[in-house]
Amino acid sequence: MYIQSEMHVAAVKREIEDGRMTPTKSIKMKTVNLDTFKIKHKGGKTNVAELVELKEHIDSVLGDIADSIRLFIDFHADSPVKVWDKLEKSEVVYTVGLNLEQFMKYESEAKEVYPGCFMSNNFPLAEKALKSFEEQGGDTKGFEDISFRDTAMWNITSKSRAKKFVSFLQKNYINPVIKERAKHFKIKEFIFTEEGIDFKYKK
Repeated sequence: MYIQSEMHVAAVKREIEDGRMTPTKSIKMKTVNLDTFKIKHKGGKTNVAELVELKEHIDSVLGDIADSIRLFIDFHADSPVKVWDKLEKSEVVYTVGLNLEQFMKYESEAKEVYPGCFMSNNFPLAEKALKSFEEQGGDTKGFEDISFRDTAMWNITSKSRAKKFVSFLQKNYINPVIKERAKHFKIKEFIFTEEGIDFKYKK
């Protein structure tokens, strides 16, 4: 049943793209916060093309919500399960790693391998982040860039310098994205518990 419905959705999308079917404009949907939406039927008939477009929009919104909640859990300063900034010494260095693609989207050089699917490229982002750290007075003595495509990563010989670099990344790249997501979903307060995460919203 699921496969058949997805095949029908794909067929309708092709008809929309080819101009053989035009979606009606009878339904308006607005995201209020992570939990609430406003849906208004403006009247008239609703055709299958509009329903398919609405489904695509809902899928996109739900994906955005899931990504945002994961972001809050993994990177919010108050999250009890945040681990990216925990410095563990390996031999004689401290390793700091972060997927900067999540936080530097406007500077991203990710390559589109096929429509809607991108291959990460953290190499230039790692260089930009380190250069910015230096420009703001950061000491990069003992830093070694060992980045991968999917993760910007550095080996740092000094724990104090590693801590300062982690604070720099949190302040300059992570926190602004969290703030933007919180504003978008009208979040007033984050509530972290042993069971997970909850929110208080602005009215």
